[in-house]
Amino acid sequence: MVSRRVFLKAGTAVLPALAVAGPATAALPLEGGRAIESLASRLLETWGSALLRLQVRAPADRAFLGGLLCPACARIHGRVGDAVYPFLRLARTTKDERYLAAARDVFAWMENVSREDGSWVNDPFNGWPGTTVFAAIALGEGLHHHGGQLPPEVGARWQERLAKAMKFLDRFLTPTVGNVNYRMSGPLAFALAAELLREPRYRERAREMASAVRGSFLPSGFVYGEGHPNDRVSPRGCRAIDLGYNVEESLPNLAAYAGLVGDDDLLGLVRASWRTHLEFLLPDGGWDNSWGTRNYKWTYWGSRTADGAPAGLLVAGADDPVFREAALRNLELLERCTHDGLLHGGPHLHLTGERPCLHHTFAHAKMLAAILDRGVPDHVGGARLPRETAPRLRHYPDIESWLVARGPWRATVTASDWQYVPEGNASGGALSLLWHERAGLVLCASMTQYQQVEPHNQPLHAGATLTLTPAIEATVGGSVYRSLNDLTAAVEARETADAIEVASRGVLAGRDGRASSPPVAFRLTYRFRDDAVEIRARVDGVDSARLAVPVVSAQGEAVSVSATEIAITRRAGLVVLVSASRSLRVDTPGRVFNHVPGVQAVPVVVEIAGGEDLLVTIRA
Repeated sequence: MVSRRVFLKAGTAVLPALAVAGPATAALPLEGGRAIESLASRLLETWGSALLRLQVRAPADRAFLGGLLCPACARIHGRVGDAVYPFLRLARTTKDERYLAAARDVFAWMENVSREDGSWVNDPFNGWPGTTVFAAIALGEGLHHHGGQLPPEVGARWQERLAKAMKFLDRFLTPTVGNVNYRMSGPLAFALAAELLREPRYRERAREMASAVRGSFLPSGFVYGEGHPNDRVSPRGCRAIDLGYNVEESLPNLAAYAGLVGDDDLLGLVRASWRTHLEFLLPDGGWDNSWGTRNYKWTYWGSRTADGAPAGLLVAGADDPVFREAALRNLELLERCTHDGLLHGGPHLHLTGERPCLHHTFAHAKMLAAILDRGVPDHVGGARLPRETAPRLRHYPDIESWLVARGPWRATVTASDWQYVPEGNASGGALSLLWHERAGLVLCASMTQYQQVEPHNQPLHAGATLTLTPAIEATVGGSVYRSLNDLTAAVEARETADAIEVASRGVLAGRDGRASSPPVAFRLTYRFRDDAVEIRARVDGVDSARLAVPVVSAQGEAVSVSATEIAITRRAGLVVLVSASRSLRVDTPGRVFNHVPGVQAVPVVVEIAGGEDLLVTIRA
């Protein structure tokens, strides 16, 4: 077993010059530990080989030399320098000199986004310098674990560039700068720099930042601060909380810092926060960020440009089988979403014919390198995740959302009114996720209106797309109003002997959250039984409306449509049945695809007459 003492000792070793600090390998791990290590190693080699293939080596203009050409965006992302760390790891383990050359070349390319003040900006045409903290961590981790592979003059030059970056971060990282993910990552950057650069001041700076970010943990365990202003509380009492950034960047980097310096108290705080966030990890390894403030980057396995959760889970919960099981299942999902050597943006992107954005792969490759360098704890496997053993009904006031567990069903209902951008995450008491233990993902939210909030990480989908969130819609005065835009809907939840019921009442609203004129009242009731999920819908104040129920379904799954029922046969042979008390239809032939969270769906629509009750039943 890799003991905590050995782990911390490996993480806190001061490097003599640029000597290689190897992974902790106190003893052979058990079968589950080997499974995690083997999977991480296999994925890293798969992704690394693809990144190597996409590195520019002989351009006419040297400004492209060493960059990684994104097959989706047809450009070089400004943050490709983060790949220096996984390249160095692969150079050491594979003994393939091409990876060492790749690390040196991608580091040289970083000069294209380097600035005189010591920062690296997000892109050549995007002056945001906050991502310097992630580049510094990648460079610091690479030097910390594998710097001994570099010729002394190269290693010295890299350390000098890291020193410039840290001087910039020393000025830039304040208690209020950016979103909380930058501030929670700062302690790790400073702690690594303190060791590599022999700069005691940075050790103290790391402690100061770590102390300051403690205030970003809520009593519920959530980390808040993913929105502007960070501390704004919405009219419903919601906070700026984004699951994706929390589990893939903030918590992993803060956990790594706490493990590196041996701060057990902070690691305990991070571990407690992880337990809250783990309640949103689905049994198939997917993260339920259907309600997050920055879910415009929600990709079923995590968040589009962050680093991934498993490494942080293994640091924070080295002695907890649930944490290790969570890490393994998420890694398995990442592998299932890997095609042609690259991590794709969601389970179904590869079915659309579109190429994946390279950001997913080079960012998450850092996480795999970190797992292997820090050592994998013992894991016998078989632990059950919180969402498998969840209470039947749980309310989270900080995000005004409810988790439901009934029989084989897992569901999320959200009425969060904290909007990062207009028509960002769904509200109105929307059924933002429905999952079945055999059928998998059945319903899920997307952004209310798909948009590129941050450009240049996965182009807009070229084919048919629409909002995936189930919702009531009506056209009033030539404009469309929807239940999921109502930020003031009233939600009630209750348990009975044979079901769990969640009901939402509100008014259909437009893009700006305002009701139509005249107003159209709606009621949505979700009833979760062991054998089925019922959706009851009603509108008053308009002659007719429609209930959109896009059912997640991959291309190639057989779809059978009758007047009042649709049957979708999954590849495993399971049939998902959607039936209605009125006639239903498929709104668009074939499948629609949405990058949030990267799935295809059959767009089922049912008409609703004003003043009448509609019943839709879903069975698997």
